[in-house]
Amino acid sequence: ETPIEINLAAGESATFDIPQLPQNHGEDVRVRFIVRYKKDTPFCTAGTEAGFDQMVLRSVPHRMNPLKLSGRLFLHAKEDDGFYYITTKECNYTISKHDAMFVSVKMEGEEMLTAPSSYNLYRAPIDNDSRIRKEWDGFRLDSLQIKLYSIKMIEAIDFITIKAEISLGANGFIPAARIASEYIFYPAGEVHIKTNVTINDQISFLPRFGLRMFLKPQFEDFSYFGYGPLESYEDKNLASYVDLHHTTVTGNHEDYIRPQENSSHFGCRYATVSDGNYVVRLDSDAEFSVNASHYSQEQLRDKKHCWELEREQQTVLCCDYRMSGIGSASCGPELNDFYRLSEKEFGFQFWLTFKKMNDF
Repeated sequence: ETPIEINLAAGESATFDIPQLPQNHGEDVRVRFIVRYKKDTPFCTAGTEAGFDQMVLRSVPHRMNPLKLSGRLFLHAKEDDGFYYITTKECNYTISKHDAMFVSVKMEGEEMLTAPSSYNLYRAPIDNDSRIRKEWDGFRLDSLQIKLYSIKMIEAIDFITIKAEISLGANGFIPAARIASEYIFYPAGEVHIKTNVTINDQISFLPRFGLRMFLKPQFEDFSYFGYGPLESYEDKNLASYVDLHHTTVTGNHEDYIRPQENSSHFGCRYATVSDGNYVVRLDSDAEFSVNASHYSQEQLRDKKHCWELEREQQTVLCCDYRMSGIGSASCGPELNDFYRLSEKEFGFQFWLTFKKMNDF
């Protein structure tokens, strides 16, 4: 943070140089201007932040590339009637043949997951969702089941691909979504996850679309490059700014009196959670939303008061293609179409990596 003294009367302007800008053209460059009170006031002391603005000077697309290791040495696969087992240099993955989900991820023999992964179209309701919630509940978006149509494994020299076609729907209901997915495993342990999604035409718009990972509760350290440090959504991010933010999963939770969706972070390029020994990292070429919490959306949905919440023995990591905006529909107009996840066909791809801490 570099202080710059500017003395201007109302309506005046000034030009000044910004020192120490990065010269590497491969770097993302953003400048944040922070306005602070110069003198004490009845409401705050001198130096208190009065506001800020952030300008993008250079935005460089994020590109993730797997480490180059010989697949013949570090990448192996086997299968039985129920599962695919993928072994990489540092990590062992197990994918179910019944629903194409991760059921186990082990590092040095230690299990990282507390439950299988799942695709997620739901969020814990907020007051502003009251009008659309009847439609969402009509499709039972909070209790979708996976129906598997096909799954197969394809082995190449330096990567292994598992392809699957599934649908998501509540028992006795037509599917809310159909998904064609690919999991591409690389020798060092990176997994490139690709999805092509078709949403039921009868759903006006979705709360969100993404993948949930249920990690052991020791994953407490949380970092992300995106809008923070406050919670941020497509239509609620002016109080946040883009930076590499670092917090804890516990500290990330916004404790609203009535439990609800909270503390997602919009416009992210990458994010990590760590237990001090191992790191889980999410990367995407396109911006995504991320959240990490010790409270599942099911608990946030069911509890009526914040003091009823019980910290769960897991860390829920959400990687979302999009989260619909927050809006003001509880006492104002419905959510603007621009901020709705109303696309009926879209693709979402990201990278999932489990590594030892000292390998990052």
